[in-house]
Amino acid sequence: MQTAHQQSVLTQDEWKELRTQINELFDITFRYAELVARESDAIWDRDRPKFYKPASKSIDEAIAEYEVRLAAFEAERKKAYLEVYTKLKADSVDRVAIIEKLVTKLAQSQGVDFKSQ
Repeated sequence: MQTAHQQSVLTQDEWKELRTQINELFDITFRYAELVARESDAIWDRDRPKFYKPASKSIDEAIAEYEVRLAAFEAERKKAYLEVYTKLKADSVDRVAIIEKLVTKLAQSQGVDFKSQ
């Protein structure tokens, strides 16, 4: 007669499938973080500095000032992209890692080495 505990044990193939699904979750979280960061980055395009030449400046002076504004804008944009990506990735990966840790502990209680699946 099997106990309820023994009946809940996954087959070897089910453990492998669970490992595959957790690995897929890690992949999805990386892709999602990148997608969200790219979308956030695209919003920056609306605020991209526009070139204008004041009547009081020469074309060379106006171009030089624009290049400085554009460089500062691009640096701020890159920083924002990295912050969004890093924060979202860290939060998402941490959540999947917690799931993996709990499943690993559950597997160990059933004599399965989940890390090797």
